[in-house]
Formats: sequence, structure tokens, C-alpha cells
Amino acid sequence: PEEINIGKAVINLKKLFVKINNQIKKINPAEKKVLAKMLESPGKIFSREEIGKVVNINKERTVDVMITRLRQKIEENPKNPKYFQTIRGSGYVLWIE
Repeated sequence: PEEINIGKAVINLKKLFVKINNQIKKINPAEKKVLAKMLESPGKIFSREEIGKVVNINKERTVDVMITRLRQKIEENPKNPKYFQTIRGSGYVLWIE
């Protein structure tokens, strides 16, 4: 599908944007790759290393920053994420309603 809904966010991976609450937020190609990979397997826990391999990054902190940015674009409350959750000691998971 061209558009995917996660909560109130509408994600368009082809056009590289997220629309939430009538605001359009651009996503970069690296964020697109991570998002696409996680959307393939909602509910699957991805380690920082796995996410890093998707975008050729070998620094865990860079992966953390990327997830934080995606949360800011997709989550209604990025400080208390509902969809992009951290699984302590394991990595990150994307939940879709």
C-alpha cells in the first residue's frame, strides 16, 4: 500500500512524508529504510545492530537518534511512545493497531 496508518499518523514511504494532525513531516531515505523494514514485521523486536545494518550504520547511538526522530514524526506523544517502543536490553519494536 502507498499509505500506511499508525495511530493518527499516515505514512507515505514513496513520497517520504508522515502526516499527523494536519502537519506534514518529511522522512529521510535512511528513516524510510528503517520504517519499511519494521513495517514488514510489526511486533518483531529489532536489535540496534539489525537496524544499523539496514542503513549501514555501526554506531548504536546513531540508531537511537534515528528512532527518536521517527518517534517525533509518528507518535502523538514521543516522550511516551505507543508504537515505537524500546525493549530494554533487546532493541526496538513497532506496534501497529
